[in-house]
Amino acid sequence: MRKQPSVIRCGRPLASLLTLAVAFWAGVAMASVPVPVVSGPIPANAPPGNPSHDYPQTATSLDLGRPLDLTSLGYVEEEYFFSGTANV
Repeated sequence: MRKQPSVIRCGRPLASLLTLAVAFWAGVAMASVPVPVVSGPIPANAPPGNPSHDYPQTATSLDLGRPLDLTSLGYVEEEYFFSGTANV
């Protein structure tokens, strides 16, 4: 009676080969992504809550009446523009 090849014995080399192929393909895909142009920081010309909305997002506080003072904690909240071609 002849033995059938073990799925485990065939599966490990196949999984290794598949892992290497995916890693190679990911490396090739990453190499072709263009570098974006970064502009900023964008100046804030109005205080938070101004109807012009010409200020950073104020991601630190949901209550514009009591924003968290990041400056006293040593942080700066700034916004930047990213532009370029995406490789989707």
